[in-house]
Amino acid sequence: MVEMMNHEEGITEYPRMMGLDRFSYPLYRKKVVVLYLHAYTTGEYKQYVDAKEAREVLDQTMRYGFGQMAFFGQQLVGAVLAMPLERHEDFPARTVPDLNPKATLYIAEVMVHAEFRGTGLGTKLLEEMLARPASFSSAVIRVWDKNRPAVNLYRKMGFRPITAIIQTKRCSPDEVFEMRKVYMHRTLESD
Repeated sequence: MVEMMNHEEGITEYPRMMGLDRFSYPLYRKKVVVLYLHAYTTGEYKQYVDAKEAREVLDQTMRYGFGQMAFFGQQLVGAVLAMPLERHEDFPARTVPDLNPKATLYIAEVMVHAEFRGTGLGTKLLEEMLARPASFSSAVIRVWDKNRPAVNLYRKMGFRPITAIIQTKRCSPDEVFEMRKVYMHRTLESD
């Protein structure tokens, strides 16, 4: 469980968790986009992300998906977004023929504000997400192989590598680099 945190105004509180779906997403879209841009453009594993592209990625995910958000006061400090794996166009299904994309949850985004990393918030959000979907028998998450803290967290949560892809990403508007993304899999508990 996430321990109590000090909010900017000095108030101590627990994170307030809230579900997100395609109907409520328009109400929170701006906050989710700001968190996405912050989460992926800060810290040791940062990259350049264009704001328009961020909106497109998030809009596409939420067209078919759902999520879990964490707030401290009015500040969105963490979110996990997921959708059916069959809707994820980059997944190399031919490399994992025994995996049923229709019965697999794809965790598309795990975003934690830099000030709240290392608090257990990412774990809590993932636990909430993995406990929710009754229609899925397994889950897949994708992670940059150099992001060892994330890889270690996912391993601790029972995910194991199953395949990988290479993506071209940007470190600035004009500079690109190759990123190896590992897909990790785990089965989900049934009720």
